[in-house]
Amino acid sequence: MRHARVSWTLLLAGALVATTSLPAAAEELTISVSGLNLMFDNGTIEDNGAALGSITFQKPSSKYSYTLSGSDLDLHADVHIQGVADIPENGWVEPSGEGSYFTLSSSTDTLLSMPLGNLFVSYANELGTKSVEIDGNATGTITQHLPDGLVIGGDITIMLLIDTLVGPAPGVDGEPLVGFGSSGSTGQIAGTAVPEPGSLMILLGLAASALAACAWRHRQS
Repeated sequence: MRHARVSWTLLLAGALVATTSLPAAAEELTISVSGLNLMFDNGTIEDNGAALGSITFQKPSSKYSYTLSGSDLDLHADVHIQGVADIPENGWVEPSGEGSYFTLSSSTDTLLSMPLGNLFVSYANELGTKSVEIDGNATGTITQHLPDGLVIGGDITIMLLIDTLVGPAPGVDGEPLVGFGSSGSTGQIAGTAVPEPGSLMILLGLAASALAACAWRHRQS
């Protein structure tokens, strides 16, 4: 009887530890976007409405990967970053004001929509190779309908890399960047993969079963 009590106690302790340690065990979830076409004009960076190449969802620690193809689902990004001043060469600016956002959508649904804040836009000119990087965080209310039951949460960051600048004003050496067009740019969103409700219910059910078993054993002793 003593051995049985010890076994059920250990089971209960394990179940409770599992349910209380879920946040620590959460995986990173990254969303990689290819085929962005961004342009900068009159203090605003936005997309030109062209279809995306693909959107890939990954959990690096578990080697999970799921890709949506733009050719199959008519994927699009709606990017709007306002209040961007002329960007100094090999420097950065912090966009002013509110109202910036990033949205991913397919032909049937909005996959992810999030307001953006804490933005920084940097411009590099390394021996004639010019690029722009945009970094920021998701702020406010986030709407998401990601595929395969995925949910992203935590501190969500975004990085957009524009490594091929084209007209109308791709930058003059030594001068601030006042405008650009681009093709084939990329983006990455990173956050925490929120556990699915089913996983939470299984662990909570295990804890409840262990409690009930302990109570039954106590009554039988």
